[in-house]
Amino acid sequence: MKQNLSKIVFFAITGITLVVLLVGSFSAGISGDEPYHYDDSVKNTEYYATFGKDTSAYALSNYGATIDNIAYGIARVTGFSDSMKAVINIRHLCGTLVGWLGMLFAALAAFRIANKKWLPAIITFVLFAFSPRFIGHSFNNLKDPTMASFFMMTIYGIIVFLQDFPKIKWRTILLLILSIGFAIAVRPGGLLLFAYVGLFGFLHFFLIQNNGVFAKRSSGLKGKKTVEKNYWKEHFSRFFLYGLIVIIGGYLFAVIQWPFLIKHPIDNMISSFKTVSAFPAVLAQLFEGQYIQSADMPKYYLEKWMLMTIPFAVLLGFAIRLFTGWKRGDRFWTFMLLFCVMFPLFWIWYTDANVYGGWRHAIFTYPPMVALAGLGFYSLIEKARKPVIKYILTALPFVLLIHPAAFAVKNHPYEYLYFNEFSGGLKNTYGKYEIDYYYHSLRACDEWVLKNADTSANKKTLVACWVARVDGFTLEQDTAHFQIVFSRFYDRGDRDWDYAVFPVGGRGITPAMMKNKNIFPPKNTVFVEKVDGIPVSFVLKREDKNDYYGYVAMRAGLTDSAIYYYRLALQADPYNENALDHLGEIYLQRSMNDSALVLASRWVDGVPDNLSALSLLTNVYLQKRDPNNALMVTTRMKKVAPREVQGYWLSAYAYLNAGQAQFALNDLKKVIELRPDFKQAYLLMAQIYQQSGDSQTARQLQTYASQLP
Repeated sequence: MKQNLSKIVFFAITGITLVVLLVGSFSAGISGDEPYHYDDSVKNTEYYATFGKDTSAYALSNYGATIDNIAYGIARVTGFSDSMKAVINIRHLCGTLVGWLGMLFAALAAFRIANKKWLPAIITFVLFAFSPRFIGHSFNNLKDPTMASFFMMTIYGIIVFLQDFPKIKWRTILLLILSIGFAIAVRPGGLLLFAYVGLFGFLHFFLIQNNGVFAKRSSGLKGKKTVEKNYWKEHFSRFFLYGLIVIIGGYLFAVIQWPFLIKHPIDNMISSFKTVSAFPAVLAQLFEGQYIQSADMPKYYLEKWMLMTIPFAVLLGFAIRLFTGWKRGDRFWTFMLLFCVMFPLFWIWYTDANVYGGWRHAIFTYPPMVALAGLGFYSLIEKARKPVIKYILTALPFVLLIHPAAFAVKNHPYEYLYFNEFSGGLKNTYGKYEIDYYYHSLRACDEWVLKNADTSANKKTLVACWVARVDGFTLEQDTAHFQIVFSRFYDRGDRDWDYAVFPVGGRGITPAMMKNKNIFPPKNTVFVEKVDGIPVSFVLKREDKNDYYGYVAMRAGLTDSAIYYYRLALQADPYNENALDHLGEIYLQRSMNDSALVLASRWVDGVPDNLSALSLLTNVYLQKRDPNNALMVTTRMKKVAPREVQGYWLSAYAYLNAGQAQFALNDLKKVIELRPDFKQAYLLMAQIYQQSGDSQTARQLQTYASQLP
């Protein structure tokens, strides 16, 4: 393809893609973090609008909110800030635009590295345009993909700077200052770009420029030493000065965007960086068929997620470049992009960092990966001698993109739920890995409730939600008729509601339940949002409130009434979890062990990996003085949730009932390992040691336990 035609094709593709993405952003859902980031943008805007008098933004210490601020600022200036729907649309437009810039600059980086050829830029951009995970996040995630875009803009700026040196254009310096400043103002991790500027700048200067063409052209002087001395005198000071301007300018630009930094520019940045480097939030994540705390994930968590969700075309192109990108003239740029991909991933792996939500926290490594992939396919095309082979290789990346392209077109706006051919797609990963972990699909459920709920009565319709702030962004458009009620899935029976909206994979929806079509989605489901035929969220309609009435009676001590209502609830739905749980506990309290066993067994048969169900069954066996069956159940509990204390605690009691004190001690030691503040475990261990004649150890454990809260 000739250069002029290639250039026209490139800009046509990028322009059309921008329009399509911007239009597509209007139908995107609301991410789980979006309500909180919206609040941050309001506080930041008030800080600037009052010239620093409103200091509520000082509390936003973990990260800035630069794109959030811009979006809310646009809404405020244009008069749309009072309409939450308009604010959301503006936010999504801004996020999508910045995501598109990351795609554009990845393609332009490939263009510069390939000696200003447009074909590798076209391939890179198209690979990016059909990267569903990135596209899906760019619609409504104003942190991770925007961070990735600013990283890529900086990397592109470094490439241009190094290639043009010593004839640097000020627009290049400005690009570096702006992109670095924006990146830091999005997340403190943007500070890494300072290291990139220094590392790649000095590496290129010492290894290439100092012994390359610039040194030879620097003067007409003869003699190697004279030339090198002249080169250093002429160029290094300028090189260092430019770098200093970029670093200082980038940091100052970040500071003015982040009120928390304005207060104390250095100390607060250090504090923020330390906090996010060891982020305290620990979330349960569905991974390889089990819920695991994010702090306890296997070290390959991030890499496996990437291999399952990055399009095969990108992975293949990236691998090709690793073999073809080391010839003279290419090796430095291959190393540079590869370092930008691998070093952060290595550091996350090495430090065992707390990551969750797939690989979105590492998505800033993706743009340079795509650039390498585009260059990889282009290097194959360049090596081909026969025209027909060139045509085939040119078509190869586009053919390989059919799978992600078909998914994106079919399942918009849920592109970020894409799983590639390696993983077997969404149908194969259902019940094994997090699906709609950012709750995009709740918008469709909320809109269904808005459309179908009967609002003619003289009372508000109560809508139970686990991610209440997300649902509130849609439902609270009509506060006259709807009221949000917070409820987790597993305690929905204990709340008063008319409709309930839940994401699949939310707290309490176990893998076994997700796969049991007889009980999930629940019997009173009236709407299911599906992607590729897989349920990702659903709406429940309250047919009766007997489970809630039973809960109210139980809390009031009216157990006869509670039994009556819970039995009615189970007639309507034999697998009503709250009714099974609470009625089973009431039966145990009344020593109605056989009745409790029937309920517990039914619950476990339906959901064999539910800890509450297994706990109830274990307690039934313990009360029936059947430690052997109790131990069989606790063995399953340990397998289902090896990082939870419940199974080990109940197992210790079962072993004691079986007369096996040493095995009980082993389980109690595991309880303390998992929960060092578990006071009752120390006291039970002290009791065991006391009975065995070891009074000294017993006293030590009792003393330690007395010091615990």
